[in-house]
Amino acid sequence: LQARGLPACICACIVQHQMLPQVWLHVLGQSMLVKGRSVGSITGCRVAGALAVAIMSESICACQDSWKIHSILPDTTCCVFLCWVDNMFAAAKTLAGSITILESIESHLARKWGLAIKPSSRSCIVPEGSFAVPDDPVKWPLVECLPVLGHILQRNSGISEDWNRVKRNLWRGFWSNAGCKQLRKCGIKEKLQLLTRTVLSLVLFKMSRWPFQQTVAESLDALQCKMISYMRKCPRFVSESIEQYC
Repeated sequence: LQARGLPACICACIVQHQMLPQVWLHVLGQSMLVKGRSVGSITGCRVAGALAVAIMSESICACQDSWKIHSILPDTTCCVFLCWVDNMFAAAKTLAGSITILESIESHLARKWGLAIKPSSRSCIVPEGSFAVPDDPVKWPLVECLPVLGHILQRNSGISEDWNRVKRNLWRGFWSNAGCKQLRKCGIKEKLQLLTRTVLSLVLFKMSRWPFQQTVAESLDALQCKMISYMRKCPRFVSESIEQYC
């Protein structure tokens, strides 16, 4: 920014705003300043995010020309490369092309920035019905399910693995917040507010990718029914259906 003519004082303010924010936690009408939230260079903090933007932007510009032959669409030079802080993903018309894209940017990162992909962070996936395998399966293990920024991609494009993990996270979020013993004396209104903030948010962002499935919808209805009944202390009779109980 400074090289493009922005005053140094404005650049310093931007950096300070990104790396030294005040983070406040608001729960049940109480507020608390979370100290030291952005101090250091832990993955996911503002420091790492700000640095990653500069590093990845330079690396992509340096490598993108060599990726065009691996276009995912015929008769185009459209390539698919995604990154978030230190997470990188690539898609191409072949498995070898995807791996080539990732290895090319890794070579640049090692040469220019002294960075490398951890061996435990490497994996690849192909659609169901494809018999493609990586040339080096030890370096690039082929998996049935690939974690991608909070989502689980399956070879058959299903969501069963993702939904099973979400269910565990929903109950974990419930018992740690709205369902914990310390909040038993709180009113139902406050509990429902906390349920929305800490449990509903864990599944809402999944809906943009998940196709509608009747079994998942019914399972989600039953799950929220159980949570509400626990908070209200209103058990469902064995003879009652979910529709009748709700």
